[in-house]
Amino acid sequence: MRIDSFNVIPKFTNIYSSFYCKKKKIINIERKSESNISEKDIGKFYEIKYLNDTPDVSMAHFNKQITDTIAILEAGFTKADIEFKK
Repeated sequence: MRIDSFNVIPKFTNIYSSFYCKKKKIINIERKSESNISEKDIGKFYEIKYLNDTPDVSMAHFNKQITDTIAILEAGFTKADIEFKK
């Protein structure tokens, strides 16, 4: 999962991210009451767990950053996705 953007609203943060499931790009919005996500995290990759039959049901693991380029490419992202910075 890659963090694409986020916005902070009083009492919670919306984290907008994307990931691939069966070669289909899934756009995800996760609401966190407490989050350490900041502008420096946009474009970073993290582990995500989701239901195979319902990939819209997912949970990101923001404490498990993925930096292995090969693993990121095998997950469905492109080199341009890796180089993405907002």
